[in-house]
Amino acid sequence: SSGSRFFCTSLRRPNMCALSAVARATIRRNPQQCMGRSSLVLFAGYRREGWGTFERDLTVTTCPLRVLRPIVSTNHGSVRLQSTVVQDTPSGKPADGEFPESSEAQNPNTEHEAAEPNLPQVLWRAPPLTKDFEATEHLLGVSAMVTGSGLGFALLGIAPFTPPNPFMVGLFLAILQVRLAHVWMTRQMRAQVRRHVVELVHKEGSISEVDKDTLVIDLKCDGGLIRTLRLVSPGSSEEKPSFGNVVSQGCTFTFFDKDMGHSDAQDILSAVLQSNRVVQSEDLSVKPFEEESQSDAEGTVQRLANLSAKHLKSIEGKDDVSPSASLAQIRRSAQISGSVILTVGFVVFLGGRYAADQSAAAAAAPVRQ
Repeated sequence: SSGSRFFCTSLRRPNMCALSAVARATIRRNPQQCMGRSSLVLFAGYRREGWGTFERDLTVTTCPLRVLRPIVSTNHGSVRLQSTVVQDTPSGKPADGEFPESSEAQNPNTEHEAAEPNLPQVLWRAPPLTKDFEATEHLLGVSAMVTGSGLGFALLGIAPFTPPNPFMVGLFLAILQVRLAHVWMTRQMRAQVRRHVVELVHKEGSISEVDKDTLVIDLKCDGGLIRTLRLVSPGSSEEKPSFGNVVSQGCTFTFFDKDMGHSDAQDILSAVLQSNRVVQSEDLSVKPFEEESQSDAEGTVQRLANLSAKHLKSIEGKDDVSPSASLAQIRRSAQISGSVILTVGFVVFLGGRYAADQSAAAAAAPVRQ
């Protein structure tokens, strides 16, 4: 009848119990309007974009018998009911500003399928570490040159007192040490860069763990690394760690730098990063750095699908520093080690030259007399 209140909510069929909760809340809040009326309408449908992506938007509407009007949405399942009095027109047609009659209103048994979310959907985005990487790479090269110079000065200092063969062995070991140190620190630098997650993209499947669909996401990391992960619900005897544990405990392999990145869908991102699903399979795409072979690039990347709960527990908390901070630490270490070796080598060189000059002067003194 004219002036009656009608409430409509969008839910999935497996969650029909929530319909009665909405009805009870409606009657409790509007006892005078609802008592004795048969015009309280609950429309069951499925809004995949909301509920399926863990926004859990329950579209609550006020409508006469032929009209559906969205007026409020609720997050995380907490229903906030609002209502307006909609006057029926004598002709039975919706008044000005009302929506036209929908097929769902004519047939309340038809399941309402709302628009699918636009996939792929970027849930996380962060800038790459291009400047930090270039600065670290340049500094490692300078550090290798300075370290080699320091060792060369030291060898020149001891050359007057060292036989040729031991001197050549020492020269070879110095060259090998500089090369190994540079390779080791370069690998550390590349590993830190590939930890940095630049994008997290939702490609396929529902994020809701109620669904049994396979969730497919892309982890795009800096350094040309892309991980395509397929997440499935764990079985009863599943031994693999959940994806939430992989993210929280496996910071050594993937790191979301909250100081640099941002998300336009924080609730959805949190649901993914705290998911109880397990990694069923993983596809890797690695682009090698300059002077790095493809086999070395693939061999230095840890697959998340191969991680075990025991392994994650053993490395938990060992590498919680962000990749940008780790690169800064690598630069400091290279600067300190290069400066120390150069200083010590130069001191040895000066001391050796002074000792050699003194020995030569002492040897020449009796000849002059």
